[in-house]
Amino acid sequence: MLGADALTDTAKTLAATVAKNLYVSAIVLVVVLVLVAATVIKQSAMTYGALLLAAVGMVLVTVLALSAQGSVAIGPLVFLGLIIVVLGGIAAVFTFRQRPAPAPAAVVTGSARKPLEFEATEKVLDLMTKLVSDVAKHTAVGRRQIRACVFAKCPGDKIRMVPSLTIRMSQPETTIELPIGTGVSGKAFEQRTTLAGRFKPGAKRGHWEWQGVPPGEASKVNRDLRWVVAQAIPLSDPRAVLSVDSLRDTSEDRLQTVIKLVRGYGPSVRDLIANLELPAE
Repeated sequence: MLGADALTDTAKTLAATVAKNLYVSAIVLVVVLVLVAATVIKQSAMTYGALLLAAVGMVLVTVLALSAQGSVAIGPLVFLGLIIVVLGGIAAVFTFRQRPAPAPAAVVTGSARKPLEFEATEKVLDLMTKLVSDVAKHTAVGRRQIRACVFAKCPGDKIRMVPSLTIRMSQPETTIELPIGTGVSGKAFEQRTTLAGRFKPGAKRGHWEWQGVPPGEASKVNRDLRWVVAQAIPLSDPRAVLSVDSLRDTSEDRLQTVIKLVRGYGPSVRDLIANLELPAE
């Protein structure tokens, strides 16, 4: 075993050897830096290669230092270094061949994936929210009392409320299906126009056909509904209806203003849903 003096002498000799062999020392430094970088960026192939080169470089520098000191013969150590290189190369090849193939990327399906119409739906809702705000401002009705929704044509000559395109509609209203030609929205769809209708508060709509709406569907409507304004979208060949209603009454003049507002927003809604597959269809 080397004593303290021997270790000190070896360290001094090693430092001198490094100073005399700057080229080899630079290679070792670069290899060490590559090793650190490879570890940080988690590149395993680069890491293994850098480890092997760093080990060989350090062995060679140590051999040079010891041989210069005369305490160790250089021949056997060079031979040992070559054996290390060969064995390291074989081990590296074996390691990479045995590595399992990377697992295929996980496929996102179902509810984890956003619907194809998500962005368009958000744009429609933003537009409907602006419409509700304008209606509240022009009717002097609290914004919380103004609601909006979109009906879409569905099989069986009906229109059905699209749950994802509603503002302040509650259950079971979001499940309403209207035969075309019934209710304000169904009549607007049939007549390809904009219509308005007023309702008595608290009317027992579930006990008889109400504006032609079957009792089962009429019973879903909020009992506080006061008026509805609906427009077919598009007017030329309807596939949907834009509807705005209120749980508080307003004057006839203000209701006419709501009709104008709905007509003004109609073309923008038409453009947004033109390439949107509505869930009710």
